Order: sequence, then C-alpha cells, then structure tokens
Amino acid sequence: MGALLCGAVADWTNSSGLTCVGFLLSSTVSILIYSESSIGFEFLRQTLLMIIGGLINGPFTMIISTVSADLGCRVPSRAAMATISALTNGIGSIGAALGPSVAGVLSQYSWNSVFFAMIASNLAASLMLTRICFHEIRTKFFPTPAPLPAEETP
Repeated sequence: MGALLCGAVADWTNSSGLTCVGFLLSSTVSILIYSESSIGFEFLRQTLLMIIGGLINGPFTMIISTVSADLGCRVPSRAAMATISALTNGIGSIGAALGPSVAGVLSQYSWNSVFFAMIASNLAASLMLTRICFHEIRTKFFPTPAPLPAEETP
C-alpha cells in the first residue's frame, strides 16, 4: 500500500524526489511517536507499525524503480540497462539483509537505539535526495524564462 500511495502522490505532484523525502520524514515522525509513546492498545500499535512500514516501503520501491528507469533511458544499450537494474536491486538487497543484523546488535542495548538507527537512516536517505529535491523545486517553482527572440536587422 505504501508503494501504491507514494507512486500516486508522485504522479499527482510530478515530483518523485519531494514525495520520497516527504514520506521518509513522515516515517521519521511516526517512528518517534511509536518509540516515545506507550500505547496500551495492541490494535493501535499494529496500525502505527503498518503506517511506518508503508511510509518507509513507498520511497524504497520508488527509488529502486525510478533509478533503474531513469538510468536505463539514458543508456542506449539493453545490456547496460539490465546491469543498472541488477546493481540497484542488488545493493538494495544487501541493505535489506544488513538492516536486521544491525537491529539485532542494537536491540541488545535498548530498543530506543534501534528506533534511533531507523531515524538516522531515514534522515540520511532524505539528505541524499536533497539534490533531486532542489532540482524539482527549481524547475517547478522557479522555471527559467524562455529566451527572447533575437531582433532581425535589415
């Protein structure tokens, strides 16, 4: 659901970078709320966890697919496009495999350290997307004016 919602918002706003950063920052706030609150109702905790998962998974899925598609369009070779897609998915898989290992080590100290590691990784991902966000803001809100036609001299 998170990927579907993130894709729909990105299509509606025509700015995938800003959408990803918005989702990542929203998940950061949700993680903070979850880690600092002692929600007694199991249903509310599970609902908040599902929201956090959707807010994190949406940008992840969009980044994997968008990067592959954007780079694939710029490279004329089909073999190079397949290599780009494989590298992007492979690096994402390495991160997905290392994440639970790091969480397991950190959970030995406290669960708050796991939550703060998740927050740090979300903020790092948002920071890495700032260049794309600045480009989207510049093109969306401050478009460069078209050059004036040159006057013809007789």
